Amino acid sequence: MGEVLRRAKLPKEIWRQHAEIADAIAAGDPDRAERLMTEHDLDAARTLAAALVASLDASTDKDARA
Repeated sequence: MGEVLRRAKLPKEIWRQHAEIADAIAAGDPDRAERLMTEHDLDAARTLAAALVASLDASTDKDARA
């Protein structure tokens, strides 16, 4: 996940999501906080899966050229 977080746009988006979740908690809105956290978790899972696939593809391409 650390490698994924090094991408230029991701940290800003992740911090925005975290801020929205914190705001919902501070506002006493557990339903909104739960919805935002679920969306955040799904986004993180999709991003990580895409990064892993890209890494595997790059590794496979490198092996094929060797």
